[in-house]
Amino acid sequence: MKSIRIVAVVAALVVLSGCVDVIQYVSGAGSDIDVYLRLTLQKSAFDLGNAFSDEPQDMEEMFESEFELDEDTVTEELPPGISAEFAQVNDEFEYGFELSYTADREALLALDESGDGFFVPRIRNFGLSIPLGPTDGGNESGEGDEFAAAFLGGAKYRLFISKMLVSRVSQAYLVTPGDRVEVAVLELPDVWMVQFPVSLWLTSSEAPTLEVIF
Repeated sequence: MKSIRIVAVVAALVVLSGCVDVIQYVSGAGSDIDVYLRLTLQKSAFDLGNAFSDEPQDMEEMFESEFELDEDTVTEELPPGISAEFAQVNDEFEYGFELSYTADREALLALDESGDGFFVPRIRNFGLSIPLGPTDGGNESGEGDEFAAAFLGGAKYRLFISKMLVSRVSQAYLVTPGDRVEVAVLELPDVWMVQFPVSLWLTSSEAPTLEVIF
């Protein structure tokens, strides 16, 4: 979003608006693990930014070029052997995608952290490990990159884990080689919910991994 120019007060409002939703649900039984991922951007926040911009942007063009949420880009990041159902989300309120697939437990056990598949769960002896992908949060950036961080900064990432898959989640952390930040774990009637601000991801100097401890 390097071409966008916007006053600081609007960027602050965008931060507060919570313009991104990331929802992930992991369930399954036996050798099959079912994964659902929904990532959407709130159009109202973009409209607000455009209203105060000297160079208004076409919303759908910007979303496609800057966030690359099209089917080919999203699915080519998946590890070999995972065939996912992709659905574009583009309605009056949101733009993004939904992704769902079933993966073999042994295949997820064999994945390492540096391989393909951001947001794809890895099964570990302690629980689940989910790499969130690279970010430029720790580097110097221009005005456009700062606005991109603001655009995403007020959002939440929410991971739901079915109690049919695991009976208890004790702790969860965002982990980089130099840091380990504990994030919230909430128990709900049928699921465990792990939640943290997306800004923790964006401001990391290196790509973080979400570790969920069973």
